[in-house]
Amino acid sequence: EKMPVFVKLEDYQELTSLLSQTVEKLKKARELLEEIKELKKQEDEELENWEKDLDEAEEKIQEINNTLTEPDT
Repeated sequence: EKMPVFVKLEDYQELTSLLSQTVEKLKKARELLEEIKELKKQEDEELENWEKDLDEAEEKIQEINNTLTEPDT
């Protein structure tokens, strides 16, 4: 059986204010988390591009090296 809970009106108002502030802070934290996730996604894409560029540069250097070191036939 539920019993009524009695609190002072000012305590109740303070509690609802704190709850409201907490909800707003959680909302802000969620927004920041989404921003961080988007930045990480962009960073990962940029790192993949750099890796691709390095792979291509290594291939080209290897081709040049093979051409220079192969005997003329």
